[in-house]
Amino acid sequence: MPRTKLLNQLRQLQTELQDSEQLDEETRAVLIELQSDIDSLIVDDPDPVSERYRAFRDRLRTSVERFEASHPRLTSAMAQIIDTLGAWGI
Repeated sequence: MPRTKLLNQLRQLQTELQDSEQLDEETRAVLIELQSDIDSLIVDDPDPVSERYRAFRDRLRTSVERFEASHPRLTSAMAQIIDTLGAWGI
């Protein structure tokens, strides 16, 4: 069941990333990278305690700090995933 919660949160973040508008090129590049990470984790990595999830969590933390003021809905979705991974000890 925990993986289902994480997958739902990742899909929610995908939606937020796709709905993000008015982005500069640098910001868009970061979000495209996050989108690629999400796609890869959903399809290719069933183990939520793998190193790939740890690296993803770190990128999310950096992104939350960067986008907190300009994209609050996006950072809220990121923070939920960080919290879920943290609850698993990641």
